[in-house]
Amino acid sequence: MLPASKYTDGLYRIAQVSRDAARHMFEIAERERIDFDHVRRGILHVYWDKPGFDHGRKVNQLLIEGGLDRRPVTAGEIASIEPALQGAFYGGFYTPSDSTGDIRKYTTGLARACERRGGGFHYDGLVTRIERRGRFRVTWAEPWLTRVAWYACRSNTPACIPTASLGPCSVE
Repeated sequence: MLPASKYTDGLYRIAQVSRDAARHMFEIAERERIDFDHVRRGILHVYWDKPGFDHGRKVNQLLIEGGLDRRPVTAGEIASIEPALQGAFYGGFYTPSDSTGDIRKYTTGLARACERRGGGFHYDGLVTRIERRGRFRVTWAEPWLTRVAWYACRSNTPACIPTASLGPCSVE
């Protein structure tokens, strides 16, 4: 386990990145009309026993300090939040702002959005270098050649590599 300060800093950062990533993901899904069975009912974390719950309480406090809206719930509250969930739970933590969906549908929809915007995908390559000079320059190797691609880092655009070729080994 990491020293307490690195562990705490890491949890704060996870809370921040999670909020930001979710916001961007939902904006992209709405703009690109990606249907991924998104359900906004929150996420429930349950614990069977007091030791597990007590550890969860410490982590929960750090996540709250990092800005996450997450609260402890009793076994009775677990049953009211998710009636289909059965068990002798000690307690849990509920994040009402969190949500769930089908990640396969989301990533497939994101890939299609990239393709509609001129993006393409290169599989089975080994990325050998990534540079940023206003845009990103990605160099990767395939078994028979090395390729280089440039792509702009624009906000509100899915991350994808445009495929309009300028030559046999570069993409602009």
